[in-house]
Amino acid sequence: MPDIPLVPLHWHLPAHPKSVRRARHAVTESLPPALRPNLGDDLGLLTSELVTNAIRHGADGRDDDLIELVLWPADGHYWLGGVRRIM
Repeated sequence: MPDIPLVPLHWHLPAHPKSVRRARHAVTESLPPALRPNLGDDLGLLTSELVTNAIRHGADGRDDDLIELVLWPADGHYWLGGVRRIM
């Protein structure tokens, strides 16, 4: 059985449109190189949607608004989520 990490990968990003590209890049670069051709585009699209929605609907426009993005590789699967506003 593969090891399941106790702590997922996570990033805190400014709630700003420029963070969408940064988040997408961070997620795809976190994938093992052999899986990037198969999963990179799909996870990149999901990341873009999650972060964009968090910025548009979760942040109130303050300069200190942050969002958190979580990628949890577990047992051959990749769980992406945990995007929320951090006060």
